[in-house]
Amino acid sequence: MAAFPITGVGIDAISLYRSLGAAGAGPATGAAGAATPGSPSFAQMISSQISGAVDLQNQGAQASQALATGTASDVSAATIAVEKAAVSLQLVGAFRNKALEAYQDVMRMQI
Repeated sequence: MAAFPITGVGIDAISLYRSLGAAGAGPATGAAGAATPGSPSFAQMISSQISGAVDLQNQGAQASQALATGTASDVSAATIAVEKAAVSLQLVGAFRNKALEAYQDVMRMQI
């Protein structure tokens, strides 16, 4: 994974990986894998990231509307806002696909 920050989402790939505890007992998990006090839960983290992606989608829509109506003063900033929205949507889609794949793997396990 790349170590570049996902600007609108507010977290980079490496810190997300570490916060989920995938590299062992990371900063968000203790030795037993339980969340430490004061750290956000997985659901809270995902919820905040999705709301950040929704905000980027709204900003992209506003920027594209400003370009269409001719009220945008900076074309490059509007283009960047639209691209951030597209990348965040791709990230959410990729996360959804991986979560669904993990769910299907668990359901295929035999007891």
